[in-house]
Amino acid sequence: MLHEILGRLPPAATGSNCQVEAGAWRWSLYTNHGQVTTSVVAFLFGPGDRAPRVVVKLSRQTDTVTREEAALRHLSTVVPGRVPRLYLSGYLRGTAFMAMEAVEGEIISGREFESQFPEVLAALLELQEAVRKSPSDERALQREMLQTVGELETCGAVSELGMSELCSRLTEQIHGLTGLGLPAVPQHGDFSLGNVLTRGKGGIVVIDWEDYASVRLPGYDLVALFATLPGRDFLADRRLGRLLSDGLRQYAVRLKVDERWLPTLVPLHLARLFLSCERTGRRDPAQAALSHLSALARRSHKVGELIG
Repeated sequence: MLHEILGRLPPAATGSNCQVEAGAWRWSLYTNHGQVTTSVVAFLFGPGDRAPRVVVKLSRQTDTVTREEAALRHLSTVVPGRVPRLYLSGYLRGTAFMAMEAVEGEIISGREFESQFPEVLAALLELQEAVRKSPSDERALQREMLQTVGELETCGAVSELGMSELCSRLTEQIHGLTGLGLPAVPQHGDFSLGNVLTRGKGGIVVIDWEDYASVRLPGYDLVALFATLPGRDFLADRRLGRLLSDGLRQYAVRLKVDERWLPTLVPLHLARLFLSCERTGRRDPAQAALSHLSALARRSHKVGELIG
């Protein structure tokens, strides 16, 4: 199958004016086995390459490939350089595929996070400002929020931790903020350090857009980023807490979100992150989000302090 895809690649993918013969390519395969989806990612090397030139993603879950393809096509036009370039997409023998640019970059380590965060935030703001929609569908967003709270309330793990008061408080806050207006902002959906690369020549590139627009509530990606930092707790670490607070305020100004929403959106996003990771079998981020929710349930003032 890879030979067939390679034979269709445009010259832009090969980095030369002439077509590279399919047999001249080498590749390395990575398989992502999850409880819900399974995909194969091939890193393709041309003649003499020490770094991959093209990435091919193959999956029988056509919806995820289609979603990522649409995201890359749109975002590479409105915010060029922030996402990989898409070279080719289609279907072969019941399998969806997409061939895209192999980004030369490095994952930001936990030690570098504070120093690199301004660049990461700038990239996130640029990406989301480009797709922001005016607050015209507030009822749909309210239903999305209330559905998240309802699912959280009926979750067994949450009931055991006694979070019913937190759920009730969130429901009251959502109804109380109705009328302030809230823009719909399609989110990356899996915005973690593993999907944020820094180019050697400078600049941030975001990869893995399979979950794009599954969340439309503003700020989700930013909260998810802090909630999934390996071995870090933004509620306990004051420096991290201030960094998130400042980031949320900048986000609110740039994306035109009323700041009165922020203390409600933070636990809502943690709840959505927990529920999503539970469904897809991502145990570590699910446990991290649940731990943060439990802390907020015990200390109802904590989010207010964080944002304030």
